[in-house]
Amino acid sequence: REKATSNITTNQTLLALAGLVTLSWLGPEGLREVGETCAALAEYARETIPLDPAFEAPSFKEVAFRTPIPARDLVRRMRERGIHPGYVLGRDYEGMDDVVLVAVTEKRTRDDIDRLARALEEVLA
Repeated sequence: REKATSNITTNQTLLALAGLVTLSWLGPEGLREVGETCAALAEYARETIPLDPAFEAPSFKEVAFRTPIPARDLVRRMRERGIHPGYVLGRDYEGMDDVVLVAVTEKRTRDDIDRLARALEEVLA
């Protein structure tokens, strides 16, 4: 430990342990339920959010949407309303400054997606 220059090994072990505990707790049926919930929420987001999907491929836990204004401006305006809509893909991918990646995991609900959709309509009006 005295010679260690980082704690990455400890962090990786903790992440692996957390994953193991989660999988053990969920079991096969629970894991399937989580996956089905994520896929259904992604589809609901594609139908509900008033932006065009950036890609036509099916989505699982995230959906990329094209924005009519620079995505950074959209995120800033949404944050002023207390909502973080997602990650600006242009930060990492050239030519995607108008794309925001929205996460729709099992921790979100349809009400959360509806709230996001309403706020986006207001911000983009």
